[in-house]
Amino acid sequence: MTKVLCVIPARRGSKRVKRKNIRILDHKPLISYSVNEALKSNRIDRVVISTDDEVISGMYPDISLERPPELSGDDVPTIDVVKHIESLVGTYDYKVILEPTTPFRTYKDIDKCIDMCIKNNLDSVVSVVQVKNFYCYIPNGAVFVYKNDIYINKNMGLYVMPEEQSIDIDTEYDFAKAEGILKVKKNEMASTII
Repeated sequence: MTKVLCVIPARRGSKRVKRKNIRILDHKPLISYSVNEALKSNRIDRVVISTDDEVISGMYPDISLERPPELSGDDVPTIDVVKHIESLVGTYDYKVILEPTTPFRTYKDIDKCIDMCIKNNLDSVVSVVQVKNFYCYIPNGAVFVYKNDIYINKNMGLYVMPEEQSIDIDTEYDFAKAEGILKVKKNEMASTII
């Protein structure tokens, strides 16, 4: 039976947006968007938050594992964080990385990426968004799935997501944009109810 581990890397430090992982976006901490969708997934067997932040581990005590200081710096590769988690919880066939800074991916997106990777026997799947007016795609940071220890490879699938779901919050401008997207969605929902 295929086992799937989801890791949400959420360190305390943030250079451009202070404490962004717990900053409130539409009445909820930013990290909660990723956690809630991961927990809804039908394909993920275990969700773990890797964090050095006591606030986050206090919010999610059942799924948080402490990240050691040597893995909490700006330049630490996410793959090293995942390997640390596996050293604590055991090995999984597939790993899913959900960055807490991409709040608009859904559990359906997550499950589709996992299914694409498994059913097509790919080494990995990365979520992407199309560059406006061009026929090329760039990673959007929403979902990354990979098999075993194959992190960077040629046998990779692309899961295309719409622009409005592809925001990756790294700056105050990104945060304001995310707030604007949520406001538009609420207005659209209200107008359909009336």
